[in-house]
Amino acid sequence: PDPVTVMTVARNLYVPFTVGGGVRTLDYMHQVLDQGAEKVSIDSMAVRSPDLISQGAKAFGCQCVVLSLQAKKVVASEATPSGYEIFIDGARVATGIDAVAWARRGADLGAGEICVNSIDRDGTGEGYELDITGQILDAVDVPVIASGGASTAEHLAAVFERGASAGIISSMLYSPRHDTHHTVPELKAELIGLGAHMRPPVSSG
Repeated sequence: PDPVTVMTVARNLYVPFTVGGGVRTLDYMHQVLDQGAEKVSIDSMAVRSPDLISQGAKAFGCQCVVLSLQAKKVVASEATPSGYEIFIDGARVATGIDAVAWARRGADLGAGEICVNSIDRDGTGEGYELDITGQILDAVDVPVIASGGASTAEHLAAVFERGASAGIISSMLYSPRHDTHHTVPELKAELIGLGAHMRPPVSSG
């Protein structure tokens, strides 16, 4: 999104938000943060120019830089010992980079969070990919966000139990494909019922 769009969202949204997509330069990062975004998420461009991670962390602080990675299950090899490879450009282009090694490098370069998107689970509604998410959780000392595959509160509870700091739930809020339509308060109430530790939903009454 362009900075004007970010500014419009910031004026009408009362929770912190992250901007991703098209983040290619330090100047662009500055613009979107200046217009109200709390963090920027970089994905394909981080692979092409890893220095962008360290530049952003140095300029704005590690807490502002999220490394988003797209991981696909492959046959484990010397190049990809974790069994997961990084893809870029909308998951169309293979890089030959091991997903765990890339997450570790991203954290070393200054990324304050790692968002792990499972290409194999994305859109399936079968739950987060706990294997690669767990491997990355064990490899880095920064918060890890799970993405791809969630459709129930149980899926969220499972990834939280594994140690993830957050889970992406965009398709859970509305997904015609899976005929799902949850609200955030409903999900929070279900998670609390499953034993998750979180702030109770605010009553509308």
